[in-house]
Amino acid sequence: FVSGSADHEARFWEFELVQDDDYSKTSKRLSVAHVKTLEMTDDVLGVKYSPDQRLLAVALLDNTVKIFFA
Repeated sequence: FVSGSADHEARFWEFELVQDDDYSKTSKRLSVAHVKTLEMTDDVLGVKYSPDQRLLAVALLDNTVKIFFA
């Protein structure tokens, strides 16, 4: 999944199952791992994948929408 914020970055994340022996010996817990960062020119207001997940739209505070291949 992707998140955007006012620090001019769109961040890509992946879900992962982590073995946490302090929590449980038999099960894993769900965690997220930061994969990569996309630097923008202005604050990121929103991010949205296309229905086929080929494209990513990033809406910025300067009233622009940038389209990227995902």
